[in-house]
Parts: sequence; C-alpha cells; structure tokens
Amino acid sequence: MDEIPGIETWAIGYDFWRNESVELNGRNTYSTYLYSDEAEKIISSKNNESSPFFMYLSFQSVHYPMEVPQTYLDMYSSDIKEPRRLGSS
Repeated sequence: MDEIPGIETWAIGYDFWRNESVELNGRNTYSTYLYSDEAEKIISSKNNESSPFFMYLSFQSVHYPMEVPQTYLDMYSSDIKEPRRLGSS
C-alpha cells in the first residue's frame, strides 16, 4: 500500500476520500453515521434547487469487522449469544 500522510500503514481498511484527498475526519467514527451525515448535508444543499435529484445510499453496516456502537448493542438482551446479538444490533 502506498504511504498516505496521516494514516498508519496498518490501517489498510480506512478508505474514506473526498474527491482526490483522504478524508481523515472520519477516523474512529461508525461508518453509518458518516454516510448519513454526508447524505443529510448533500440533501440540504439541494433543497432550494428546482431540478430533480436522486441519491442512492447503501450502508455497509453488515460488514466485517462486526462492530456496532454500544447504544445499539444495549437494545438487545444479553441473553442472546454472540455473534447473533452483535449481528442483530
């Protein structure tokens, strides 16, 4: 992997870009939040335009590594065994 300033070489899975630049503001943030926040910004910027606008937003929540914010994990009983509880979250 080529060296990217500001990103350790072990962080190969980090792949957030804004045009031609690595977007470092997303580090250590749940990707679903990053995508939805960006979608909201784009939609808000298009609010006053009269031309049609289409957006397809596909979340990668069910993707390895299985990670979820604690608030979602807390919604499910601790009686549910892992990894099912994590996947349900």
